[in-house]
Amino acid sequence: MIQQLFKMIWKRKRAASLIIAEIMVCFLVIFVVTSFAIHYWDLSRQPLGFKYENMWQINFDTGGEWDSEHTKIIDDLIRAAREFPQVVDLAPLSVPPFRGSTWTSTVFYDGMTHDAIHNSTSDGFADLVGLEIIEGRWFGPQDNGQSYIPVVINQRLKDLLFANESPLGKNIADNESDERRVVGVIKEFRQHGEMRPLATYAFRRVRTDMPSDLFLRGLAVKVKPGTSVQFEEELLNSFDAIAKTWRFTATPWHESRQSQMNRVRIPILIMITIAGFLMLMVAMGLFGVLWQSITQRRQELGVRRAFGATSKHIHLQITGELWVKACLGMGIGLLIAIQAPLLGLFGFIQLTVYAKSMLVSILFVLTLVTLCAWYPSWMATKIEPAEALHYE
Repeated sequence: MIQQLFKMIWKRKRAASLIIAEIMVCFLVIFVVTSFAIHYWDLSRQPLGFKYENMWQINFDTGGEWDSEHTKIIDDLIRAAREFPQVVDLAPLSVPPFRGSTWTSTVFYDGMTHDAIHNSTSDGFADLVGLEIIEGRWFGPQDNGQSYIPVVINQRLKDLLFANESPLGKNIADNESDERRVVGVIKEFRQHGEMRPLATYAFRRVRTDMPSDLFLRGLAVKVKPGTSVQFEEELLNSFDAIAKTWRFTATPWHESRQSQMNRVRIPILIMITIAGFLMLMVAMGLFGVLWQSITQRRQELGVRRAFGATSKHIHLQITGELWVKACLGMGIGLLIAIQAPLLGLFGFIQLTVYAKSMLVSILFVLTLVTLCAWYPSWMATKIEPAEALHYE
């Protein structure tokens, strides 16, 4: 049966080659779109690691280079903010979440080095955003006056550096004089949101009651649910009175998160829309080619019916021919698609995502060609042998 189908396709190789090429392009488009869609879908299902509801980011511009004495001004800002009943709590934060800024530094341990995203904040930040501490503790008063810099790392960095060894008390700096001692491990802190890959992460402690060389860009403020936007102006006016030369802006974390997600979602939706129109054109093309083929092959199909072929046989013949062409087109498409992981064209996409995308693309193309073949093959079964044999 399969051999016979190949012979029939070879006799009409010019028309078949166009269908095969069309299906190959269709397969590749679906593969690319589904690869991105599955990649970002998998990322969005991973835990964020912190709570962003009712959180505001107050950014400030000092108008010049960072001065270690600026931390005292920030301490005044924190005390002023806590006087407002709308403010639940707040903490300084060097790099806010859901923004494009990244502070990357190298960590060291036992001859191994890894780049990790860094941030600096104060003692109350873990409770402020609901970080899950799975080992050790967060910064606290017990770190005051110590010779080390307390550091909290995430689970991913702990697994890379220490494997099954406990990281607590270990130094991850490249020298003893600048000791960065790990005091705790958190589950996760995805600073760049759900649409960015999971990363290694480390928090360093900063105190606003004493000068610090750690550059701070803003404050993470938790407000009471239902706080109106009018409060933003009140809060910023109080800050302007304290730091007259600084410039302040306020942005809710949920707005920054939504903007960041839209930067990923909108291009994917555009890709899906374009792919949808392409699929529609492919479906119409396949339907038209099959209809024309059946019209031209009425004698052939009628003779088969005259020799005893049932409606089921005719239906399977038409559908089988298209399936063989689809498999040939997808086979060529798979050879091209495999080059993506081999050449590292999209290095941020994992191999498992490519495998899922190939499977989804194959199932989609087979479903598409089956639907396109159903009505023309059904019409072919209605050809009467007597009618076809009288055809001239």
